[in-house]
Amino acid sequence: SRPYAHDTYQHTMTGKEVDEETKRVARLLNTQLDQLEVSVRSANCLRAAGISTLKEMVSYSEAEMLKFRNFGRKSLNELGEILTTMDLAWGMDISKFEDVEVEGEPAGSLAEEF
Repeated sequence: SRPYAHDTYQHTMTGKEVDEETKRVARLLNTQLDQLEVSVRSANCLRAAGISTLKEMVSYSEAEMLKFRNFGRKSLNELGEILTTMDLAWGMDISKFEDVEVEGEPAGSLAEEF
């Protein structure tokens, strides 16, 4: 496996392409979790933890998620699979997406694809 392949790819892309990818991720991060198809248990755990968007969820590591009440390995795996399909991950540094202006579709509308 090539652990740095993604980093190398990022640096060889043109500025415009990185911009589009940044916008795509920013749009996804604004998705409300209630728009995703997750189990009732996972949804309840996230709600109880005060997590309502993908942006809030991915800012936590796996270990931090497991500390939430009633949040177990099964919920972690379920949500992790969803993140993987969106090219997102636990413990992401979301700071570079904070101030990205996303025009066009309303926040969260991309969630319907998943």
